[in-house]
Order: sequence, then structure tokens, then C-alpha cells
Amino acid sequence: MACMRPAIITVVGAGLAGSEAAWQIARRGLAVRLVEMRPVRMTEAHQSANFAELVCSNSLRNAGLETAVGVLKEEMRRLGSIVVEAADRARVPAGAALAVDRDDFSKFITETLCAHPNIQVIRAEESELPAGIAIIATGPLTSPSLTAALSALIGSSNLYFYDAIAPIVSADSIDPSRVFRASRWGRGGDDYINCPMNESQYANFVQALVNAEKVPLHPFEKPIYFEGCMPIEEMARRGPMTLAFGPMRPVGLVDPRTGKRPFAVVQLRQDDHAGRIYNMVGFQTKMTYPEQRRVLRMIPGLERAEFARLGSLHRNTFVDSPRLLKPTLQLRAREDLFLAGQMIGVEGYVESAAAGLLAAINAVHLASGRAPAIAPRETALGSLVAHITDETRGAFQPMNASYGLMPDLKIRTSGKLRKIAMGERALARLDEWIAATKLGLDWNRDEQRAQARLLASASRNMKLGSFDIGTNTVLMLAVEIDADHKPRTICDCSRITRLGRGVDRNARLDPASATATLAAIEEFAARGREHGVERFVAAGTASLRDAADGAEFIRRVRERVGIELEIISGIEEARLSYLAVTRGLALDKTASLLIVDIGGGSTELIRASAGQQLETTSLQIGSVRMTERFIHSDPPSAEDTRRLISAIDDALAETGWNYQPRKLVGIAGTVTTICAVALGMRHYDAAAVHGSVLARTKVSETMELFRSRTLAERRAIPGLLEDRADVIFAGTMILDRVMERFAADEVIVSDQGVRWGLVWREIDRMRS
Repeated sequence: MACMRPAIITVVGAGLAGSEAAWQIARRGLAVRLVEMRPVRMTEAHQSANFAELVCSNSLRNAGLETAVGVLKEEMRRLGSIVVEAADRARVPAGAALAVDRDDFSKFITETLCAHPNIQVIRAEESELPAGIAIIATGPLTSPSLTAALSALIGSSNLYFYDAIAPIVSADSIDPSRVFRASRWGRGGDDYINCPMNESQYANFVQALVNAEKVPLHPFEKPIYFEGCMPIEEMARRGPMTLAFGPMRPVGLVDPRTGKRPFAVVQLRQDDHAGRIYNMVGFQTKMTYPEQRRVLRMIPGLERAEFARLGSLHRNTFVDSPRLLKPTLQLRAREDLFLAGQMIGVEGYVESAAAGLLAAINAVHLASGRAPAIAPRETALGSLVAHITDETRGAFQPMNASYGLMPDLKIRTSGKLRKIAMGERALARLDEWIAATKLGLDWNRDEQRAQARLLASASRNMKLGSFDIGTNTVLMLAVEIDADHKPRTICDCSRITRLGRGVDRNARLDPASATATLAAIEEFAARGREHGVERFVAAGTASLRDAADGAEFIRRVRERVGIELEIISGIEEARLSYLAVTRGLALDKTASLLIVDIGGGSTELIRASAGQQLETTSLQIGSVRMTERFIHSDPPSAEDTRRLISAIDDALAETGWNYQPRKLVGIAGTVTTICAVALGMRHYDAAAVHGSVLARTKVSETMELFRSRTLAERRAIPGLLEDRADVIFAGTMILDRVMERFAADEVIVSDQGVRWGLVWREIDRMRS
């Protein structure tokens, strides 16, 4: 591949750090020679020639601001990181963590870099240190020849430790009758598969680990393990209960079949988008391959496990950074040579990529005749680099991003709120540093730092999050609002938690549903804050209106998440739906319009005509409420169906509305699900659903499909979420009866409901 101009900067190694470095240099307009030895020469850990291959776990760890690595990811987003963009694109379910489909992740990075006109990719082994400005990011498995060249420059200050890789299991080989799905404390829904063990099973498993044959080391090799990647058999050797208090700890998990906490648990985390393979969490191992198959099949549920990848062991090399590197990641012995990635003693995927990002920024500065920059100590990036390049440090070991590395806050809060405050300070300082570096200001001079602070504040778009806490579903939308008051979606999350389960019957919230809803709110809020959301607005609808303990739930949200939840009336809910529809769809504003918002506990109708006042009504007919009242057979019986139709028709008749609108618009999960099923979607596509038109005949046909199938059969219908399968028939019947009542031949589908209405309401307030 030819470059547009002669190469200016050489990057050796296309792992996470090298890929990030090449991208950052190229996007700043300079040319890059990206040298990668794979597949010409493979390593003992890699399996492909793709850039940024994830050889250990598929998780980039926690995504929220309550963790330093979550803050580091958001800092990298703001700096235009290709690694974080790839992770966001390839994300798979993993609770509060950012886990990825590793193949999609590395494929995106490889294709993007290879297609960039400023990047020349060279597939060859680099055996000498490049001349001119260069970044060495060859990672812990640097080739012997390049290691020798680097050692000749820096001396024999290299250290090493061993890193173990966890096995991956094929999903269809896991016995579902012996495992259960859950995340710890209900945070993240049911993203993990859990293999429970009783005390006897655990003891036998630990003994088998200790006795298993291990991959032998060479006589001259002394194993020094990094604590975050300790092989399970090494932990077992330390003591019989080490694993039970480590990766196999059962805290926060209850086996639904027994109602009790297991003695120990092995967790499996999804490793690809399709859910075909699962990573054994924390199960790095150096057992031989035959022993891995034997011992790991002792785990309940894995008796017939097929392994897509077995674990392995490889040597990781890193340099004595406090003695060798400047805080700009330049070598003290040669200032035009930068080191980056895991070889400088940062531990973790995100940290490695972040080091490549900083090295690239400073390589560009050096090539442009500018002074290299030191990231602010208050940031996750700056504090980590300051730690590993601290000349006063004694014995040096690899380090993750940590709040403990950042300057303390002089505030009285503690715990999670203190960490979030430190994260928000980090992001503010990063924005100011970005403004300073773009304008060539010296961040270390007080007056220029103050100028950068003002510029960053003036140019920052507002980021807003909105929650719609419904009877059936929790939805969170995060948007960035520009100077023209136009919103841009940052992330859009939803989870069915069934908050309204039993409220119609008991007038109180179901404890398990309330806990699941609170966990979803907490996770989504963390995800929003990860993206820099500064403020949240939140609305609770029918279930919280009807529940006697709704105020207590609001208090729990306030104390646990720091968000003020507003219980809105049915009329306000209808107004918000109207805002969402009229701003989100290109509709003829002169035509008469009827909007139907079918929720879990209620259905809102909004009637709008040109020149007339908006009319709204809220009916106590929702998909969950109607299912609990009238559906008692599986599949629904003729009597169930007759009583359901009668109740819906009676509620519609009580409105007294008798007119035929020019346009009928349907919003919320029931209507979008009907559309997804009608379109045969296996994976929900909001862009394809939004604005679609469904004929009355298609709605009736889909309703009959739902009515004729058992619950188990409905759960297998493409486009229908399993958690919505039990209430979808009643919800579809509501839409069908609305279309009958108002003589509508078709319905326009909107994916934008109350959460969007809340955003538009806030924008209108900002304008005024």
C-alpha cells in the first residue's frame, strides 16, 4: 500500500498500542510506516495476522466512571481513540463491563488502518531500531532480534513475568440444565452463565488443579506472575480456599433452582456477538491441553464442553520505565524514540492502547517542532504515566489505571460518589488539556492553562441523559446537544425488568422486579457518565403512579444512583410522546394525527389537529396489565381473547372519541416489536423500524401468529425478545383494537418515545 507522502514516523507493532499510535498520527495528517511481523513471523500467543488481536480476555473491563479504567476509556474517546471506537462497535453483553466480539473488534481496526491513505503497512520483522522518529509498540512478545537491539540501547534493565490465557467454550456444548444465567447482585441482567459447585465438587476440582500436569518452563526461567492474570492452578496451590475467594467467589449470586448461594461458581462471559462462544472468567491456565480438557470438564455444566480455544502461557517482557522513560514516553537515551504499550509496564488492554495514544501525540509534536506534552496528573492517563515513569520508585511492577494514582479530592464525600467526582474532574482536565494542545498553549503555565480552561468550557456541547422507567422496560437515551440545540444520539439502552409485575393486583412493587430495575438504572447511568453525560432527567410512568411504595423506589434511586426520578401523570406522558413523534418524524402538520403509546401499565392516546388544542387521554390498558388480568391459558384461549377484546373496547369507548385520523402513529416497545417481527429481524435495527408503515392486515396477521403459539414457541419468533413474549399478544391486541376503533388502515411506527420527549422538553427549556 503506497502512502500519499514520504513516511515521517515509524510505528513498530500493530497490537493495541501500535494500532492506536498509527491511527492518531495518521488522523493528524502525518504519514506512518506501520511495521507488523505477523503473519511472516507469528508469536506463541497470537492466532491471526489481524491488528489489535485480543489474545487473553475479550473484556476491556468496567465501563463506568466509578472505575479509573472506565474514565480512561472516556478520555480516549475524547481523544479520538480507534481502539475504543472499535470496542463500542463490537460490544457484546457483559453487564457493566465493556466486552467485545474479538474477531469483529480486530477486523474493524485492521481494515480501517489498512484503508487509511496516510498509513503504509509493512508485513515484516523489524530487527533493528528504526532511524528517525519512531514508536516501538511490539508488546510483551517482542522478537528476539528487536529485543537485542533495544537492550543494546537501554542496557539489561528488562524484567519479565508470565501471562496466562483463559479457555473459551462453545455455547452449544454447555449443559443448560446444570447452569443458570445471572450477573452479580443483579447488575447487568443475565449476561453471565454461572456453573455452580457444592463444597464437595469444589474440593475435588481444586485437588485436580493442583495435581494436573502443567506446561514445563525452561530451567533458567523463573515464573513471576502479574496478580491480575494469575493461573488458576497457581491460585489453587496457594491454598484450598483461594479460588473460592477469587474468581470462583459466589457473592451476589443465587441459584434460582435452589434459592441459595452456591459454595463456588465458575462464570462464563459471552465472547462474540452471536453468543456462540463463552470465555471462562478468571480461568487463565498453564495446564497441558489434555489436562485442561479433563479437569475443566469436572465443572458442572461443562461435562461435554467443546473448547474453541484452550488456555496457554506466554512470557511478557517489560522495561524498567522509571529509569528509562520520560513522562512523555520518550526514551531518556534517545529522545526521538518512544516506547508504548504493555512493554512499558502498563497492565491491561485499555492502558496499553492509551500509552500508544500518548506516544503518538508526542511523536507528532516532535515531528512538528513542538514540545512534547505531559498529560494532566488529575486524568487517568496522566496519573498512570506519571506512576510508571516516577524516578523515585524502587522495585517496579506493571500497573493498571487506578483512582489511587490520582491526586485526592478535597471534598467530604466517599465511596462511589467520590470516585465519580474524581472521574468528572479527570474529564474536565482532559478537555482543557486537549484545548491547550490544539492551540499550542503550554499546559504547565498557569495563565495559558486558565485560557485553555475557558476555551474548553465554551466549546463543550451539553451531554444529557433521559430515563423512561416503564412498567415493562427501562430505557436510557444519552444525547449530545450542539449550539443549535440539535441532539445527537450517543447511546440508547433498554432492558425489560417488568417493574409493574403484580402492581395491578397488589398495588405494590414486586421486590425482585424493583431490584432488577434499580440495577438497570445504575448500569445505564454509569454507561451515560462513561460517555460524559453531565445531567439526567428521568420519568416514571404507570407502575410507579399506581404503586403505594413508588415514593420509596424514588428514594432508592436518588441514594444509589444520584438521579431524581419524576413520576409523571398519564397526561404528561402523552404530551412527551407527542413531542417525540412530531420532532422525530417528518409528518404533515396540517393533517389530523392520532398517536398511540402502548406501555406495560397504560396506553396513552394523543389527538392533534391543525389549529386545535392538543387532546390527550391515559387508559388503564397496558400489555402487562391486560396479560395479568385476562390471559390465563397457553396459548390464549378463545375465552381469554374474548374477554381481552371486550375490556380494551370498553376502555376505548369511554374516551368518547369518534373520528378517523389522517395519520395513526404507534410508539413504544409493543409497536416496535410488532414491526421487528413483521420485518423478520433477527437483530433489532432502530433505524429500519423508525418510520416504517404497517398495514392493518399485517398487524392482524402478526397478532394471530402470537395468539396461536405457546409461550415457548413465541420466544423463538425472530424479532421478539424472550422477555416480551408473554405480554406481546395483549399489547398487539390493543393496537389492533385502536386501529379498528379509529378506522385506520395503517400505522406509522416510531422508535422514539418518552425518553426522546424528555430530551425535547429539556431543549425547549434551554431555548427559552
